[in-house]
Amino acid sequence: MIRRQLVELVGFEVPDALVTIVEAFVKREGEFTKGVDLLGLEYLNLGHGLLDSFECRYESTPVEFFPFLSTGGDGVSHGYVIHAPELDSDDWPVGSLVPGDSDGVTHIGDSTVAAIENLISYRLDSDGVDMIDFELLGSLGIAPSAAKAGNVRLRRDGEYVRPRPRIPDGWAHVMTSDGVGVLAHASQFRDSATPSLSRGADAEDLMRRAQRATVDGFHGDALCYLKEAWWHRYHDLEREPLKRLKVGLVTVYEKLGKSLLAETLDRYFHWV
Repeated sequence: MIRRQLVELVGFEVPDALVTIVEAFVKREGEFTKGVDLLGLEYLNLGHGLLDSFECRYESTPVEFFPFLSTGGDGVSHGYVIHAPELDSDDWPVGSLVPGDSDGVTHIGDSTVAAIENLISYRLDSDGVDMIDFELLGSLGIAPSAAKAGNVRLRRDGEYVRPRPRIPDGWAHVMTSDGVGVLAHASQFRDSATPSLSRGADAEDLMRRAQRATVDGFHGDALCYLKEAWWHRYHDLEREPLKRLKVGLVTVYEKLGKSLLAETLDRYFHWV
């Protein structure tokens, strides 16, 4: 029952860990909406409870990022980063996105429990402990602490830490400027290393490089080029090249078996 309500609310299948957490809050409050609001508004100190993923999206939102938590300010949202929906996974890393800047998706937690724990820690670090039921959190394996508050939009050596996917044997994760990257079998990359890219690269040049990579059978490299073009040049493109870029992304996502991402991009940008 709770799982179905969650899926209807946020718009995608959620991990068991989130279902367990929401179930505990709903049981405490006696009603689904009140439980969701308690978690989002009081414990996570957000501007809303849980939201539909599409309501949280902006045109700059990477397609792999599925936001469902909103701070209520400047469009800042938190959500799961699903690098490879074609893989069986019981959980995903959680990230944050500020749509008005160019930082891309940043780290919140490597799992549902870690992310909720870090967000509550961040709230406690600034607002204190009123309204927090630590016994309830402990029963869920959530242990907030001041030390964990720094894990929200975590920096290391002056750079933002990015959500980290689980990388299966024989696979590679190549980072892109949107903070998400491409996770695919290593055979899909020419050298399993980040392609040589320039922030000032022309979208048409990136699309040509993606086409060459596709012809050579390196669809992971092709996706890296297309994601860079989308991230840096989306707002600069006229309708026709934007359409070609979108079609290219959908096609490469499909070739890599990432049908959920292809469908999400196609659905959200149906007008392109």
